[in-house]
Amino acid sequence: MEIEKNTLIQRLSSLDIRALRWLLTRELFPQLAVFGRVISTTADGYLYPLILLAMLFMGTNHEYQFGLAMLAAFAIERPLYKILKEGFKRNRPSDCLPDIKGMVIPGDQFSFPSGHTSAAFLVATVLTTCFPATAPYIYIWAAMVGCSRVCLGVHFPSDTFAGAILGFSCAQIALTLIL
Repeated sequence: MEIEKNTLIQRLSSLDIRALRWLLTRELFPQLAVFGRVISTTADGYLYPLILLAMLFMGTNHEYQFGLAMLAAFAIERPLYKILKEGFKRNRPSDCLPDIKGMVIPGDQFSFPSGHTSAAFLVATVLTTCFPATAPYIYIWAAMVGCSRVCLGVHFPSDTFAGAILGFSCAQIALTLIL
């Protein structure tokens, strides 16, 4: 069983590395990297408190409830994110692949899961539940945040996939508890 598990992890890791290298060698990559920097900064976290304050203090009772759900979602997500980062201790691409250079300085040491992607999907899930008509736009933004982290060489594709699942799941749990 242990050998099968290690083989599966090795296969997934190999697929992750191949996907990352494929992306970084595309002809369009320089433009993607510039765009990735811009998109990535939109998820740095400084906008989230503003969104939260607007929902809690300037909105109707409806927005207030969703603001509470977002606060609860972050209260669930941030500790889980830290536990996963410290538990897996997955090196960032630039730390384990000599031919990969990160284009931004990450906020922490480890790669799995992507915190930017997790927060983006958490916010997207709460906001689209509160404002359903915005769903296509906000989820496209959240997906672009995840892609930008790979384009910038600071995450493997599976890091962003795990981040998206983490953010979405924590938001759903909080929405269920609050609403």
